[in-house]
Amino acid sequence: MNRRFGFSLSILLFAGIILTIAYFMNGKDEEKQDDSISIIWWGSSLRNHLTQSVIDRYQETRFDGTIKAKHFTWNEYWRAAEKLYAASDTSFVIQQDYAFLRQWVAEKRLIALDQYVGDGTIDLSYVYEPYIDAGRIDRELYGVSLGINAPAVIYNYEILKMAGLERPDVDWTWDDLVEMAIEIYQKTGVKTVPFFSTSPIFGFENWVRQTGGSFFSDNGQSLGFSRSELLKEYFQIQLKLLNAGALSNVDRAFGLIKDEKEPFEMEESWINFIWSNEFVNIKKKEGLPLELFLLPRIENSKRPGIYLKPSMFFSITAGSGNERECAEFINFFIHNQQSNKILMGDRGVPIVETVREAMRETIDEDLKKVFNYIALVRDGNFSPIDPPDPPEADQVKNLFKKITISVLKEEISPEKGAYDFIRQANLILSNKGF
Repeated sequence: MNRRFGFSLSILLFAGIILTIAYFMNGKDEEKQDDSISIIWWGSSLRNHLTQSVIDRYQETRFDGTIKAKHFTWNEYWRAAEKLYAASDTSFVIQQDYAFLRQWVAEKRLIALDQYVGDGTIDLSYVYEPYIDAGRIDRELYGVSLGINAPAVIYNYEILKMAGLERPDVDWTWDDLVEMAIEIYQKTGVKTVPFFSTSPIFGFENWVRQTGGSFFSDNGQSLGFSRSELLKEYFQIQLKLLNAGALSNVDRAFGLIKDEKEPFEMEESWINFIWSNEFVNIKKKEGLPLELFLLPRIENSKRPGIYLKPSMFFSITAGSGNERECAEFINFFIHNQQSNKILMGDRGVPIVETVREAMRETIDEDLKKVFNYIALVRDGNFSPIDPPDPPEADQVKNLFKKITISVLKEEISPEKGAYDFIRQANLILSNKGF
């Protein structure tokens, strides 16, 4: 064989092998891209149904591959998410919570989304900047908000009318609330539930923020406040209701008596403390004449204590192969008007302005109240959200609830409750235990 011919043949064979490998590798990549994406979230049976409807719509109109959807209750979600992440060799869409976002980023389990925002795959051009910034960690975007909510009060307007009282105005204070509550009790016998009995930390957080401080320090290794007097006042204002006979049964309000409905459900309280995206379901469930309104202010507040919070995020896990497909699904979820009409604000008020405006034409009066409330909060009645909670936040929240119950049952004094909480919480946050 001619040496030159043999050499040329070898080159051609080598090139053919390279092209064949490239072909199959490319085919494998395309197969990986088109084969499937996975999406996980937590929620109620209603949310599961609504989310699956949107996924089905996306698959019918935008995606040729398989979509693997998994949903869990809140209590089982994070353990399940850990297992799924450990078992997966590819990226997937994960519903994230503000309290857990920093932890997942620190553990390098999420990818930064800025590249997909930059090239338009995720279009955030019609989104209010603070809604975007809430998903940033160290200036990089790791979560796209799926809706906005805010802490709020709901009250039964018919009970106010029975007591001869008008609706509160935007400048009402916690002292005003207590005065109204006592007058309502004296005239109607209807009481007041403890503040944020589901998770009482949120009521006190509002107080702290109004002083210009924060509940947790910026680095999360201690509380963001040190004045026990402030917490004592928060306890005392509820004890004022208790001493007047106007505070609902503490055991029932905090769910310590099984199979008992909570007081607001039974119209034994004129007011309750919620997150705004809960309003529609509560209204439909209770069938009561409810109004949604701002939390009160403390005297001489330095800033509003309310903040606009992403109800939850979609993030993309660190993996390989289908990150762009995951990003395209997120973009569809926040932008598609028909899909958001299906979701009906289940995850909060949509972040995209054009979607909100399109929905206003078809939503019912209850959801309009939520939209209007978020607009009211945004109109000068909020201050910037604090950094995400530290990993030990759940322990601190449980401690706060336990001590709050003890104070309101008069098992310990408000002074002791405030002192014990601050001391023990700081030990938890500094990882020293107590």
